[in-house]
Amino acid sequence: MLDLCRSFFAHLDEQGVRYCHWKSNEHLDQALSGRTDLDILVHPQDQSALEDAILRYDIKLILSPANKQFPGLEDYLGFDQETGSFVHLHVHYRMVMGQKYIKNHHLPLEDLFFDNLIEKEGIKIPRPELELILLYIRGHIKADYESIIKHGIKGVVTDDYTAFPQDIESEFRHLIATSDMAEVEVLLELTGLPIAFDRMSTFCQRLVKNELKFHQIFTEQRYLLKALSPYRRAKSTLIYLSYFMFFLDTFTIVNRFKVYKRKRLVGEGKVIAFIGADGSGKSTLTADISKWLSWKLTTNNYYYGIPKSRTAGVFSILSRALTKLNMKRLVHFSQSLFWLYVAKHRQKVSQATAYSKIDGELALTDRFPLENFWNMPEPMDGPRLLSESSGIHSLFSDRERVMYRSLYYPDLLIVLQVDLDVLRTRKPDLPSLADHTLKADAINGLDENLKNSCLIDANKSYEEVLIEVKRKIWSVL
Repeated sequence: MLDLCRSFFAHLDEQGVRYCHWKSNEHLDQALSGRTDLDILVHPQDQSALEDAILRYDIKLILSPANKQFPGLEDYLGFDQETGSFVHLHVHYRMVMGQKYIKNHHLPLEDLFFDNLIEKEGIKIPRPELELILLYIRGHIKADYESIIKHGIKGVVTDDYTAFPQDIESEFRHLIATSDMAEVEVLLELTGLPIAFDRMSTFCQRLVKNELKFHQIFTEQRYLLKALSPYRRAKSTLIYLSYFMFFLDTFTIVNRFKVYKRKRLVGEGKVIAFIGADGSGKSTLTADISKWLSWKLTTNNYYYGIPKSRTAGVFSILSRALTKLNMKRLVHFSQSLFWLYVAKHRQKVSQATAYSKIDGELALTDRFPLENFWNMPEPMDGPRLLSESSGIHSLFSDRERVMYRSLYYPDLLIVLQVDLDVLRTRKPDLPSLADHTLKADAINGLDENLKNSCLIDANKSYEEVLIEVKRKIWSVL
């Protein structure tokens, strides 16, 4: 269990907050170690106390895409300082569930759950009998027709396949094995739901014996949807039009043209840039941080280096050809056009990072044209055209400077500082010593007065650097 989870739930218990981890408790250990989500049901009257605890433990509210937002449900993201792992909390104040994409049912069972709690690993969870009742409902209603049809086809040759996802089927078997069916019958009656215990009992027996047929799942789904119709949030049949539209999105021919977003921050996002000399681990670190953030947050990756595009290739070929022909003025002109092209590319990258920030998303950039480096013989990612007093090249130079000065400055600049001898040891195939020395000295010469910067001693082991960077990023989200 992560320290954050241990402390957070202990605090809830101390404050008398009525909560429970209300589903998928077979895998509770995975959730408490940050590998899967935590689904916490909280009594509506304790919402204020829960929000105080969330503030106390620096757990941040995040927003799901509009089609995944449901009443009585909020998403939070926590950060375990010791391990650098995220903790994703689904906080429910109402038991809203139902078919995939629409979750059109609210079952008023919250009080019954809070009256029938036990503990697992120090966390309050419902009795397995209650969880089994809920899974019987959830599992059938969420079963999609494609899986039911697959069940019918595969069921001809094997009894091992069911329309339920593997984790749901495993959960069924676990809860059936740990439940007292006599208690299930009592609790099912206490729910007040118009569901026959005999049907549920028969289903459990069939599943355990691998005798469950596809048509039985379909029939049970129809039965439950009809029985629970009084608990629908939206009575109109238009809700099924929404279901159909979401279902269409699952087809490859449709979703190949769509950009799917994960969750985002409340308000504006952040632009985070990484700079470091060759051998500092910058590219590896950027990739690992992107993977870490992308688990739950929409994270976009950008590159400020020279673009590896067809246009850049054409400029390279042209420059070599003109050089061979000894056409120095044209070589100079083509190179000026090339560096303007690079500046324009970087300006577009900068604009894209700003748009990501406006949308509440995260933008990670590998490199950044920091003005501190512009006076180097060959600036790292900065303007390359020398200022000239007159002529078209003066216009080119002025235009290049204008574009670079318009770049959006990062909200956080991660500066990886590494001693030159360490850099040379890490990557034997690095640039010439003179060029590498200039770059290393420029980066190592940056100090804490640099705007929005975080100086990282990247001489340390990669694991130490990674956790330090994660902590810094979390502090600015």
